[in-house]
Amino acid sequence: MDQAFAAGNQGVICENVPLPLGKKLILGLQHAFTMFGATVLVPLITGLDVSVALFMAGIGTLIFHLITRGRMPVFLGSSFAFIAPLAAATSVSTMFGGPPNTTYSENTGVVALTKVHNPQVMRVAAGFAILMGVVPKLGCIISTIPKAVVGGISVVLFGMIAAIGARSLIEGRIDLCQSRNLIIVAVILVLGLGGAVFPVSIGALSFKIEGMALAAIVGILLNKILPTEKTE
Repeated sequence: MDQAFAAGNQGVICENVPLPLGKKLILGLQHAFTMFGATVLVPLITGLDVSVALFMAGIGTLIFHLITRGRMPVFLGSSFAFIAPLAAATSVSTMFGGPPNTTYSENTGVVALTKVHNPQVMRVAAGFAILMGVVPKLGCIISTIPKAVVGGISVVLFGMIAAIGARSLIEGRIDLCQSRNLIIVAVILVLGLGGAVFPVSIGALSFKIEGMALAAIVGILLNKILPTEKTE
């Protein structure tokens, strides 16, 4: 395999792998379409403008890359919840009438399947999302998608989040025979799927942490707090 397109034995296209402009555009367009479900699902369900959601997903992704200095292969989709670590991207999106932005397991899944870990490709995908957002006819076409199709997208999207989480546990060889690991997984599942909400009030600022965001935060805390079992 040409070394210009592969890194190591895995064929992973990472940050330090040079890409011709044509290949970069194709991979960016591919990622934009594979992230399409995560981007338009929230506005279709909540009644927000799809074109605005696409445009702000692109802008939010570029802001995220600016903050992280372009080191992470991430494309931001739409979210039902406020995700505190992405406050800058989310604030800009909601300011212009778009949904909150968040990283999605769909992005992780696409990156794992395509092995394209190059952040430049994600920025190209953001450019395509912005372009799709400024084409009015596209927004009109998306708004005619039947509810049954939206339901199918929802099933696949949220099922993918759970499936990728399970795959991560398997790939990381997490021992669920240990009580601490079992407790952490159980708490994350209940908080993430059970609709738990944690209200936060700081002076005049009030918001809620819920769903996957709350589950992730609590999981990280439990991982730090619970003692590690000693193995013989």
